[in-house]
Amino acid sequence: MSISLEYTFNANDDICWAVAVQPQLHLMATVSADKTCKIFDLRTRKLVATLADDTHSKTTRCVSFKPSTEFPTVAVGSFDATVSIWGRDLMEEKNAQRDEDTEKDFNSDSKSEIVGDNGWELLAIIEGHENEVKSVDWSYDGKYLATCSRDKSAWIWETDDTNEEFECINVIQEHEQDIKEVKWHPSLNLLATSSYDETCRIFRQDTYDEDDWICVAKLTDAKGTVWCSDFEKDSKKNVVRLPAADVTEESSFIKKKEIRVGNGQF
Repeated sequence: MSISLEYTFNANDDICWAVAVQPQLHLMATVSADKTCKIFDLRTRKLVATLADDTHSKTTRCVSFKPSTEFPTVAVGSFDATVSIWGRDLMEEKNAQRDEDTEKDFNSDSKSEIVGDNGWELLAIIEGHENEVKSVDWSYDGKYLATCSRDKSAWIWETDDTNEEFECINVIQEHEQDIKEVKWHPSLNLLATSSYDETCRIFRQDTYDEDDWICVAKLTDAKGTVWCSDFEKDSKKNVVRLPAADVTEESSFIKKKEIRVGNGQF
C-alpha cells in the first residue's frame, strides 16, 4: 500500500506540536508554540475556529477530542502546566439557526449570533500539575480525562455531562522520571503511561473502589525513553496487546506486549 501527500494545512504561526482528529465530525485540531489550538474541517479543509483567548501563557503541547458527537469537546494541554477544555453545543446552534430562519420569515434583515469563535467556548481550566503538561487523553466513554506531566505524575479526572466540572480522583506517581504520554484502552478502563524512566505501565480501575487505580503491568523491555504506546483495537479474546515505541542511539522500533486478562479484567 502506497501513501502519498494529499494536502498540507498551513495551520499555525509557529512549531506544530500535535494533532488530533474527531472522525465522526470530520474535525482536526492542532496545537502549537503560538499558544493556540486551531480546529479545521477535514472535508472543506478550512479553519473553523481558533481557540486562544489568551488562555495559555506558554506553548500548547497536546490535544485530544472527547468521544462525543452531540457536544464536541477538546482538551488542550500546555507548557504552562494547565489544561483548557473547549466545547461547542451543536444542538444550541441548530436551535439558533432554526430561530434565525423563523425570524427571517418576518424580517429579512434580522441576524443571529453564536457566542464564541464559530460556536466554540472555553468551558474549564484544569490546574494541578507542577510542570508542563505533556499529554492528554479521554477514556473510551468520555467519563475520564487523563493528563501527564514532567512532574512525573499522571492525573485522572472525572467530568460531568457539561464538561465544566472536573474532579481529580487519582494521582499516579509510580514513575521515576517524567511521563511522556497517557493512552486509554479503546473499550476498557485501562490506562497506559509511557515514561522517560524507560518503562511503560498499565493501570486498571479497582473493582471495589472506582477512585483507585492499580498498576497491573510494567513493561521494562525498552532500551531508552518510552515515548508513546497504544492499545490494539482488535486483539484475541482476553488478551490486551500494547505496542510501545522507544528510541535508542541506533534506531527507533516498536515492541508489543501481550497481557492476558480474564472476564474482561486483570
